[in-house]
Amino acid sequence: MSEKSQVYLVLVRGLSASGKTTFADIICGESENRVSICKDDFFEDDSGNYVFNPEQLKSAHEWCRQETETCLSQGFEVVVVHNTFSRKWELEPYLEIGARYGYRVIVTSLYDAGLTDIALATRSEHGVDTRNVRQQRRRWDTD
Repeated sequence: MSEKSQVYLVLVRGLSASGKTTFADIICGESENRVSICKDDFFEDDSGNYVFNPEQLKSAHEWCRQETETCLSQGFEVVVVHNTFSRKWELEPYLEIGARYGYRVIVTSLYDAGLTDIALATRSEHGVDTRNVRQQRRRWDTD
């Protein structure tokens, strides 16, 4: 990586269905040198179907961290990680990985996109219900 090149690790926080994936897609666009990653990718089968298993959540988060480190080690210009990150400590491993590879780290919060828990649950592509959105909101650490 040359000194002139700027590389970014963008960490996108937000409650379920707040627009994290859409935001990541906008940042990455069609560039082959930009990539977006989230723990939900772990739950997609070979056909692209989302098959969530709560017993594998810890493995999904570890996979996401490892995938992020792999992308940074390969020198992608921009790596966007878009997870809920409701607790600040959940960001720490990514901050460390970004620093280790010389990436400028940007943390952005979409929080709830101005929507109620019911509205977020209604638009959730992964079937997150109102109760779970409410739990995410309750444990949210502010920036």
